[in-house]
Parts: sequence; C-alpha cells; structure tokens
Amino acid sequence: MNPLTHPIIQAIKARIVLHQIVCGVLILGYLCPGVSDAQESDALNAEFDELTKEVLVQYHTNLAIAENTSLRDPADLEKLLRQNRGAAGALLKFIASNQENLLQNNDPSLLLEAFQALLDANLGGIAQYLLTKAESVSDTYTLSQLHYLIAVYFHRTGQPERALQHLSKIEARNALSEKQSDYATLLFGTLLQDNKKHREAVKYYQTIAPESAYFSQAQMNIAVAYIRQGWWTDAQLAINNALSSDAVNSDPELRNRLLLMLGYNRLKNEFYRDSREAFRKISLESSYSNRAMLGIGLCALNQGDIVGAINAFGYLKKKNENTISVTEAHLLYAYAHEKTGESALASAQYEAAIAYYNGRLLAVGDDDKPLDPGITFEYTEANRDLVEQRVQILERLAAVFPTNSQRLLALRDRFRIYLQKIKEGTKNDNIRILTSYLSQSQYGQAKLFDNKP
Repeated sequence: MNPLTHPIIQAIKARIVLHQIVCGVLILGYLCPGVSDAQESDALNAEFDELTKEVLVQYHTNLAIAENTSLRDPADLEKLLRQNRGAAGALLKFIASNQENLLQNNDPSLLLEAFQALLDANLGGIAQYLLTKAESVSDTYTLSQLHYLIAVYFHRTGQPERALQHLSKIEARNALSEKQSDYATLLFGTLLQDNKKHREAVKYYQTIAPESAYFSQAQMNIAVAYIRQGWWTDAQLAINNALSSDAVNSDPELRNRLLLMLGYNRLKNEFYRDSREAFRKISLESSYSNRAMLGIGLCALNQGDIVGAINAFGYLKKKNENTISVTEAHLLYAYAHEKTGESALASAQYEAAIAYYNGRLLAVGDDDKPLDPGITFEYTEANRDLVEQRVQILERLAAVFPTNSQRLLALRDRFRIYLQKIKEGTKNDNIRILTSYLSQSQYGQAKLFDNKP
C-alpha cells in the first residue's frame, strides 16, 4: 500500500496539518473556545470585574477619614504605589484612597503606572473603572495610552471583543511609541483574523514597515491568512519575507517557528525535499525541535527513505516527554518498520506502541496539561492560568475586605467549578487523542496478522 493512502498516515497527516495551522496561528493569537464555554468565561470575568469595582467604590466611600482632595507630592504617591502594587488588596486600597490625586495630577505618568499595576495584577475591572473616570478629566493623548494598555490586557486575558473595542478608541496614535503603535496594528490585525476577516487583517499587517520589530510577526500572520485561503505561493513569499528581516536575527525562536511553518506547508504541498531542508534548519535546542523532527520523519516516509524515517521517529520515541510529537512517534515508528517488510519486527513495534498508549491512558490525570494545544480548542492553558489567578485574587481580597468576603468567596467557588471543568475538558481531550493512537496501533497490528500467509 502506498504510504500516502495508508489509513494511519492519512489520520496522522490530517492532524499534523491542523496542528501546524493552529499552532502557527497568529503570533499573538489564541484558540477560541466553544460558544457555550466562551459565554461562561465571559460571564465570570464580567462578574469578577463588577464585584472588584464594587469593593473599590465601597471602600472609597467608607474611608474612615474625610477625603483629602489636595494633591499629594507625586514622589510620595509613586513610592506608595510601588510599595503596594505586589498585593491585590493593598493595590485596591491605594487606588481607592488616591484616585482623585492620580486623575488630577498634571503629570499622567503616575496614573499610567498605577493603571499598568492594576492590569499586571489582573484587576481589569478596576482599571476599566479608572479609565471611565479619566475620560472626563484626561486629555486625548493620555486616554490613547490608557486604551492601548487595557486593550493589550484584554487580549492577554482572552477577551478579544473588549480588546478590539479599546484599540478602536485610540484617537492619538502619536501618543504611542513607534513600537507600541506597530504592536497595536499587529494586535488589531490579529483580532480581525480571529474573526475570520483575513483580507482586512492583511491590509493592517502590510502597513508595518520592514524595519519594525514586529515586521516578521506581521508577515507570519499574513502567511497564516494566505494558507487559510489556499494561497500557497503567497504564503511562502510572506514567510521568506519574515525570515529575511533583521528582527529574526535577534529572535532565534521566531526564526524556528517560521521555519516550522514553512516546513509543514511544503510537506502539505508534497515538496518533501524542500520541507525536510526547512525542518533541518531548526535548532535542536528549540521548543519546536520535536515537531521539526516529526516533520523530517514524515518527509522521509513519503520519499521512501524508510531508514531516515525510523531514525527520526526513533529519536523522538526515546524522549520521556508527554508532547504530541513524541506521542505520535511511537505509532509512526511501528508503521515505518512495517514499510521495511519485516512483519515480525513491525508487529513487535506495534505491540510496544499499544503498551505505551495503554500506559499513558492509565496515567492521565486531572492536572495534566493539554497534550496537543493545536487540537484542544475548548480549553487553553492561558485560560486555565487566568482562572487559577482569579481564584487566588478573590481569596486574598476576601481576607482584606471582610464585609465583602461572602460575595467574593461565592464567586471564587464558581471559578473553582469552572476550573474543574477546564481540567476535565483537558483530560477528556487527552484521552481522546491517546485512544485514537491506540486504535491506529491496534489496526496496524491486526492488519499484519490478516496478511500472514
């Protein structure tokens, strides 16, 4: 049977293409959850923002001493901010006690620093509240910087619509540094592309100049847009543009990522020699090296270089890692041996793969990371990290603000339930992937028995 038409290879190649496209997605991109999961996450995040804002307003209203509206010395305020920015409760108290001073100060740098401190602490609701207050007293220049900062935050926390909303409100582009301006353009394009507006996104990416620090990322995202529209030649040109930029020389992992995308797209279009060449340029120390080695093995299989395929898959098979490339290698190692015609040896390797997948299935746990982020659409690691941080923040705020503790802890419990759902979703996805490889290994073994004389 031709390796291209073998059911095992068809299944692997379908996943490889999907995994490559999604993992190469947008240098700033993230995988979108399902509709119901997104709604639940959005609702919890909105409630978190609203409740933390209410705690701030209540504390501000109930200050034990009369409010002092006179401006404090900015140096004193800055020192106090830096003392309190490490703890959510202390930071919230600082903002509540000094918001007028921050907003009325002629120098907006302290307001911007306090605003960034809130975002670093994942207190986006309070930052949004402070921005609303600033809109009535601050100039367009300051507001543009605030909208930029919170847009970056909302993107980081997986709230694309809110990020897009704030990017659209940046009226004074010259308020941003050149680097910030290019990043805002890249981010805006990414958000459009996440909404499948590829052609519109490309127009934004194309405004980023070759000398920009974000030129390579923009070209990479252009390549993703062209790939999704089936424009292979244009995609390859965009990747080559990115690889030729100065920024790539100072960012080896970006270069490796671009080469990985180039290699898999050449593989998808059956340019096996060129694909193999791209994969070989990826450093063995790179986080993309396993996927590159898997690509080399697949190229070798399709070129009829069975020894090369066995060497590549064998290299991965020896690694004690729970990554998707290492996981796939156990099946492909057995399949490559089948292609040598050595049925007994191939049967032994399929048996070893079956034992490996059964062992992995028995070891799957609730706290495991996604085996394949390129397939696990519903639950991303970034979302999981954010939910865990929300739980911790709510617990700390409950300890600092006892009058609000009941509501804070009730919301914490709802985040815990959602966190468990994320873990269960990850576990189920891992089981599904491992079961698929187990089934394919069993198929390979059964086929060998069926073909015995």
